[in-house]
Amino acid sequence: MYYFRPSGHHLTSSFDVIISGLVQPQACIHSNETLSELVRVLKPKGSLILYEPVVPVAREGGVLRTPEKLVSTMKINGLVSLFEPNVVPLPDDYLRDIQDVLKTKEAVKVVQVKCEKPNFEVTLIRDN
Repeated sequence: MYYFRPSGHHLTSSFDVIISGLVQPQACIHSNETLSELVRVLKPKGSLILYEPVVPVAREGGVLRTPEKLVSTMKINGLVSLFEPNVVPLPDDYLRDIQDVLKTKEAVKVVQVKCEKPNFEVTLIRDN
């Protein structure tokens, strides 16, 4: 499983479009830290196309979210104009590979969510 580690190497508002989590059969779980870094480097009105594995029902302490929780997390991180998550059709062997990478037996699907950064800079203040 790949976790994006924000490094701060890119200038704020550097990209018009970011596609994240597309490499299959790997699984990219977008943490709040990752999402806020993606928002930081995205230009105002820039587009984010995000791919992430999800489950129908989230487990307590589990890494995987439901599609609804993913959208909620994206909104909390300042993203707007979110489209409904679309299930990405993948071969069964890819889905099994993702389950293996995530070490889960749950019914995993990969969704695509398209959204934008607002037409202004978003600054998130987090307690440590």
